[in-house]
Amino acid sequence: MLLHFRRFNNYKKAMVKPEDKDSKTKKSYWENIHQNKALTDSGWYQSIPESSLQLIAASKISEKASIIDVGGGACWLVDHLLRLGCETI
Repeated sequence: MLLHFRRFNNYKKAMVKPEDKDSKTKKSYWENIHQNKALTDSGWYQSIPESSLQLIAASKISEKASIIDVGGGACWLVDHLLRLGCETI
């Protein structure tokens, strides 16, 4: 898995140019969204993250397994996992 992650990072670096003028526009766009829009008004907000919870349940991992919520932001996944008895998040 680590090898796959490294390959992905190398691919990602090759695709993004530091002088990309569009990156400033994208950054401004997302900063505006996060500063001026309520979390519940965003298109990605879920009060109950059903898909994530179903995938985790289907994996049948132990409650003691380590789980990392990468890019979760202001998500409620961690809260739900704690309620389900997960210990290492």
